[in-house]
Amino acid sequence: GGGGTSRSATPAPGGVAEVPVPTLSSATSQVVLLTQPFTPRSIADRVDEVLFRDLGFVRVGKVLGQCASAARYVDPDGRLELRLASSGSSGGIGIGIGSGSSSGEGLVAADATSGSSSATDAVPADDETRCCLVIDSGFSLTHVVPTYQCRAVSRAIRRLNVGGRTITNLLKEWVSYRQWNMMDEYALVNEAKEALCYVLPSSGRYDAEMAEARKVKVGYREYDREFVLPDFADVFAGSVRL
Repeated sequence: GGGGTSRSATPAPGGVAEVPVPTLSSATSQVVLLTQPFTPRSIADRVDEVLFRDLGFVRVGKVLGQCASAARYVDPDGRLELRLASSGSSGGIGIGIGSGSSSGEGLVAADATSGSSSATDAVPADDETRCCLVIDSGFSLTHVVPTYQCRAVSRAIRRLNVGGRTITNLLKEWVSYRQWNMMDEYALVNEAKEALCYVLPSSGRYDAEMAEARKVKVGYREYDREFVLPDFADVFAGSVRL
């Protein structure tokens, strides 16, 4: 029309032209879903129901998040790609990472028409061992997932009921015993943990780090910091002070 204005030419409040946002239909879109080991079947079925029936996606590829991490380790140059690939006569859709010669829980697929899951064949990774051990530590638990050619070895997956919550609770006890009573301030202690704590590159460094820390006066070590507590009057969040 004569008086029409294109969205791409509309200036934003900062004076920069808006980038046109493509309109996509879920009926013609495919989605990759990262999953966790030992997901109950009832939850997996409910997720499929939401994706297929409620959102209307045609195809959904499921892959363990740990297998995607292993693919990044096995292929640091990004030569492999996460792609949807046909799995043959079964009609399923899978993720094209790793080799299809080994059995495992790593790369599975679901199709809206069949509702079934199946493993897929793909290009083998160019790596000397093609093995990777992924330790995925979350809020309340940790998954230890060994992979070969970006496929999880199902029988060797382990779940440990130790996560970030365990460390926060331990830190809460230490702080309450030595300084302030923080037993009821989980969120605040968790914020301090995320701002100040760090992970050593290897477990063998722990004793050396502790011995080195005892040689230097408190306040003069490179990692010494103070976490300033909020007063909940003017300041409602803690802060780190050098």
